Amino acid sequence: PTLEGRHTLRRLLRAGIPCTYTMLPGLAYVLSKGGATKVLLGAAAVLANGTVVSRVGTAAVAAAASHLGIPVLVAAETCKFHERVQLDAVSNNELGNPDALVDVGGGAGAGAAGYGGIEGGVSSPPLQGRE
Repeated sequence: PTLEGRHTLRRLLRAGIPCTYTMLPGLAYVLSKGGATKVLLGAAAVLANGTVVSRVGTAAVAAAASHLGIPVLVAAETCKFHERVQLDAVSNNELGNPDALVDVGGGAGAGAAGYGGIEGGVSSPPLQGRE
């Protein structure tokens, strides 16, 4: 939702690493038809039992890639490692406002009304190896 992935994409492309970026609605297509060899995710925290805490939508990306047999890599600074253990690793590991991902129609407050997370949202076609 805050386009952090696009900033990472630009850095990877400048380093000569071929990448494809897509929004969540295009994820299944890009992963199944785009020749993805791995998925790179960022993390807000990595817990002692391997649980990754990250932005909203990250679990969906990891699950889709895993389903297709595509390796998922998590990039996080060591200062984000924590001794805490979290057992409910799907519903409570994402940060942000779910409404920032999709417009469910019905105007303001139609989705996860009252959720105090990130404002805004984006929609754009996939960026394939270009800035």
